[in-house]
Formats: sequence, structure tokens, C-alpha cells
Amino acid sequence: MAIGENDEKIFTFLLHSYDNQGEFVDAILLYKIQGGEISYWNDFIINPNGKILITQYQQDNLIESDENPNEFIINPENNQIDTKIVEFQMTPSGIFNPTKE
Repeated sequence: MAIGENDEKIFTFLLHSYDNQGEFVDAILLYKIQGGEISYWNDFIINPNGKILITQYQQDNLIESDENPNEFIINPENNQIDTKIVEFQMTPSGIFNPTKE
């Protein structure tokens, strides 16, 4: 568990790669849960061929108040979730290279 902006709790799951001597090579953020004004979370799949697919989700939790445009309120009816898929390929040397944006 990490602490983000405004002392907000963030849960992350990292995958590290190491060489044959045990030295750190690379790391990739696979999973993240963060709530607040905007909620973030991920799903991921690691295939045996080293391809990693991460689906990133984002949902706005606050909207502008109709009465006061400078005030934000919790949006209880917000069902819109934006998604983005990112792909990585792990090389034989342990580097996580993005394959698609």
C-alpha cells in the first residue's frame, strides 16, 4: 500500500525482472487501485510468450455543481468508465517493451 496525493491510499502490484546474477533489470506496474476525485484500476493478463495486456480503467467521481460552477460534488449517477488497453512484450533479457499505444 502506498500513499498518494492528499494522503490517499493507493494499492499497486509490480512485476520485477532480474538477470541470472539476481540483478534488477526492469519493472512494470500491472495493477493499481486508487480512489478519490477520479478512480483508477487495472486488469492484466500475462501470457506464456511474455506478452502482457493491461486494461486501464478510469471513472470521474465528481461533477460541477449546477448551482455553483466552481464547486464539485460527488456524481452518484456516473456510469461512464473510460478504458485503455496497453500491451508490453518482455524480452529474453527481461525488459518490458510497449508494443501498442
